[in-house]
Amino acid sequence: MSKNINQANSKLNTSNKKLKQAYSKSDSKNLKVIYMPHWLEFYSIAIHSDVTSNKKRYYKSYSRGTVVYVKLGSNIGSEFSGNHFCVILDNKDNKGKETVTIVPLSSKGNKNYLKLNESVLNLTTTDLKKTDYRYQ
Repeated sequence: MSKNINQANSKLNTSNKKLKQAYSKSDSKNLKVIYMPHWLEFYSIAIHSDVTSNKKRYYKSYSRGTVVYVKLGSNIGSEFSGNHFCVILDNKDNKGKETVTIVPLSSKGNKNYLKLNESVLNLTTTDLKKTDYRYQ
């Protein structure tokens, strides 16, 4: 696919116009739209950094089961949006790997959600007590 600057600028301008219209016409309670400007700014900075930096990137490495706070962005349909706590599913992670597989956590009930018998806070506190000498 060749790079056509004029076509790209046209598409970017059209997209920008539609996003501004959606933002101005949306309900102020629509979190997906409220998060949109922040997410677009974050996304554009990340893309710019990827394109302009020639340094090898290193990422934080996570163990399976680690709870992380993730910016999920402003997504389409019923996908999770915004910032959420998530659980890492990958068995093997390393500092050179850009992505990890996650499952978002929710405090809301839904027939498709799996209920945890213990809260993440209780599990985390228990783990901290095991590793902190002050509790032994």
